[in-house]
Order: sequence, then structure tokens, then C-alpha cells
Amino acid sequence: MRCDVSVGLSLTAAEVPLARDHCAALLSEQDSADARLAAGLVEYLLAGFAAARAHLRIAFLEYQRVGNRRRAALAASHLGRVEHDGLGRFSAANGWYSRARRLIASEPRCLEQGWVALGLVGCSFADADELEHAARGALQLAGEFGEVDLECKALADLGLALVGHGRTEEGMTLLDEAMTMADSGECANAFIASQVYCCIVSACERSSDLSRMAALLTTLQAKVPGAFGAHASPNMLLAHCEGEYGSLLCGSGQWREADMALRRAVQASQAIHYAQRARAHAALADLRVSQGRLPEAAAALEGYTARIEAQLPLARLHLARGDHDLAAAVARRAVRTLAGDVMRSAPLLMCLVDAELARHELVAAQDAARALREAAATAGQEHLRALAALATARTLAAASDVEPAVAEIEAGLAALNDGHWPLIAADLHLELAGLLQDEDRVMALSEARMALSTFTASGSARMHDAQALLHALGDSLPPIEPAAAARLTARERQVLRLLADGASNPDIARALVISTKTAEHHVSNILRKLQLTGRSEAAVYAATLADPHQI
Repeated sequence: MRCDVSVGLSLTAAEVPLARDHCAALLSEQDSADARLAAGLVEYLLAGFAAARAHLRIAFLEYQRVGNRRRAALAASHLGRVEHDGLGRFSAANGWYSRARRLIASEPRCLEQGWVALGLVGCSFADADELEHAARGALQLAGEFGEVDLECKALADLGLALVGHGRTEEGMTLLDEAMTMADSGECANAFIASQVYCCIVSACERSSDLSRMAALLTTLQAKVPGAFGAHASPNMLLAHCEGEYGSLLCGSGQWREADMALRRAVQASQAIHYAQRARAHAALADLRVSQGRLPEAAAALEGYTARIEAQLPLARLHLARGDHDLAAAVARRAVRTLAGDVMRSAPLLMCLVDAELARHELVAAQDAARALREAAATAGQEHLRALAALATARTLAAASDVEPAVAEIEAGLAALNDGHWPLIAADLHLELAGLLQDEDRVMALSEARMALSTFTASGSARMHDAQALLHALGDSLPPIEPAAAARLTARERQVLRLLADGASNPDIARALVISTKTAEHHVSNILRKLQLTGRSEAAVYAATLADPHQI
């Protein structure tokens, strides 16, 4: 490990476990600003944020004392990252970043200008336009000065920005190049490589590339031994990868697997960066909203609502609670903040369409649907085209233009012919059923049943909407409301809770110290009282209750 002349720290992956000891030895030899800067970055990497802040402040003041504005700006930039991502103190972070920019602004072209511009990890930039501009400037500086570390980080950050803009192939190519630099040893600095890996993982999530994410996780587990273990410290890669992977599983309808991944992410993030905790909690909250478990969603978001990652689940939570004005305000503000990031803006725009329609603001809903269509056209992603079709159809239906609304739904379903987005397809089927209910009851029944099947299999609270429509259409199965659980006995509610966890009849018998035959009897009573066809439907019903205490 050494004090690096550019970013302030250079250490290999093998040196990370002993980095604190190396820093202590370095400081015992000479307590310099450079040594303090390196020590601060090591503490940041190891999630020791109070120590990181203390070391970096000493370095900043010493650089200022001797008139070294470039290094003072670099230290201020690192302090901004500690406050923003490490501690979640955004006002303090803004102050340090402003100080860094002011100090470096009047200096001749230098590497520190690039490091200050890319002070945050790429995946923590909310504004994709700002990230692209900063990364391009840093990449040019890296070329001028022959600085490999800055080049590697700038390539990764630029690649992530382009993915956010919907230029996925171009962005992934740059990310692959950055990863090659890190893997080959050309950029051997573990401080930089960790940021590159985070950008690639985030790019997979934002581009909705589940297969690439799964392959990447396997690769990273082999490349970074110990980083994914239960006792790995810090567990930054585990928390980030599991959280982004869980989000992707949610989109594919694999909610049981998503739930496990997201809970692992939350657990792994507890003792590390605020940013990692916020991402994990926001992703879990989004799943809980979709499941109809609103109190749990609100609890997961508590303390993290200032982060950009929390805005989608927060807006969707407001919408589910009937707070339509709040939902629209949160979604609208988040879309402005994301500036150019069409991949993350798209679901927010869909939420905005629904909120504006609920507020009876048709023109505003039409504007949001138009913005979503433009985002989908820019990105060229099938699921975004389908989402845009759904949004457009809802605005057309609100204006009583049923025929073009049906055409939009059919176009959306055609865009999803590979079956990778079952929940969006289910939303489209249910929307179509509602449009056809007065014109073609048989077709409406068929569409609603397809939607119900998907919602039930995943555990989506939308199963209740599908059941209600089927009931209105005269289907033989009446809708199951959350209040139906009140008809169960105390023992049956215990059994239902165990069914929600996937317990078999022998599992239930062991847990409740009863016979397997008695457990079987309780399960039969539950299915009869809730008018369900099987234990899997009972498990889904239990998972979709808004309040777990209802059972």
C-alpha cells in the first residue's frame, strides 16, 4: 500500500485486510497530509466513517495550511463522498463538494480536477447528464496525464451514464473495458476496482439484464474471494449485488427468490455505507408495496426517503395508500432529479400517470404518458415499450377512447412476446379485460384469468383487482378480500402464517406440536373459508395482506 499521487491511495485487493495496519505504520513513520489522506480512504473502504472523516479533515487543513489547493480540493471531495454515501449527511456533503470545486476551479488543468468531478461512486449520481459530462471531462484528463486509475473509473462512470440514457450497448462496452482494466491488473487499485464493479452491477439492474447479472455475480464471487461470505467485512459487494439482483428478480416475477436476496442485502448492509443500506431498503420496500404489505414498506423506507433510490417505492406507497397528490409530487420531482436517465425515470412516469388519473388530471396524465413513450423510444427496451403502451391505454380509456386503448394494449403485449416480463404482461391483460368487459365478456374473462394466474403465482396484491373484475364479470370465484382472514380461528391463522413461509403439513405439525392429520384438517378449513383452490394460493393470499398482524 502507498500514498498515491493522484487519488490519494493505491492498494491491491490482497492488501485490503491489512490496510489499517499499513496506515498505522505509515503514520507512525511520518504524520503527513498524504498519509492522512490515504488513511482516510482506507477507513472509508472499510466502513470506518468517523475515522475516515477525522483523517481527511486533518489532511484537508494541512494541505490548506501549506497552500496546496489541488490536494486540499481532493481531500474535500473525498470528505463529500464520506458524508454523502457513508453517513447520509447530504448538507455536509454538498458543502464539501462546493468547497472542492471552488478550490480547483482556478488551477491549471490537473488530475485533481478529474477526481473532484467524479467524487461520488458512479451509481450514486442521480443526474445521468451530470455524470456523463463529468466522466467525459475526467476521461480526457486521464488521457492527457497518462493516469490509468482515473481512466478506469471514468470509463465505468461514463458507461453507467450511457446505460441510464438508454444507450445500453455503448455503455456496456465501456463498462466491459473498465472491468478488463481492473481484472488484468492494468488498474490494480482495489479502491478504484470496487467502484467499477458497483457501476457494472448497477448497469445490469438499470438495463434489466437478469442473465448478465447472474453471470456477473458468479464471476465476481470467483474474482473477489471472501467478499460474499457471511463473515466478509465489509460486505459492500454482497449488499450491492444482492440488492440489485433482488430488484431484477422482482421485475421477472420471481418474488420468493427476490425476497430472499433483498433480505440478505438488508442484513449485509447494516454495518456499512448509508448508501448501501438505502438501496437495499428501498428495493425491499418496492417489493412490499407490490405485495400489498404497506406498513412493512413504510418501515423499510424510514430514514432513507432523501435518497433517489427511495423515490419510486415512496411514490408507489403514497399511491397505494390513496395519497394521490403526494404520489404525483414525489414522482414528478424524482423524474426532474434523474435528468436524462430514461431507465430509472420510466417506472416513475408510469406511477405519475396513475397518480394523475386518480387525481382526475387527464392532461397531466397524458403529458406523463407522452414522456414515457419518448423514454421507451430512446431506450428501445421491450418492457419500456409495453409500459408506455399501458400508460397510453389508461389515458385513452380515461378519455373514453376505448378502441385505440385496446390497440395500445395489444401492441404492448406484442412487445413482450418472449415472456420475460410476466407482471407487466399481467397488467396489460387485466387492463384489456377491463376495456372489454362491456363488449366481449368471454374475452374479458379469459384476459382477467390470465392476469390472475400470474399475479397469484408471484404474490402480487394485484390479484385482488383481478379477482374483483372476475367477480363483476360473473365468474364463479368470488373476490377474496383481506378481511376474510377474520373468519379464521386463532390456530388457523397460525397455520396460514406457516403456509406463507412455504411450510408443508409435516412442517406445520412439528412447529405447532400437533399431528400431521390435524395440520391437514386446518389447511382444508383455511382453503374452504377463504375459497381458495390450494395451499399455494393460501400462501400468496397471506403474503399479500397489507398488515401481517391480520393473520
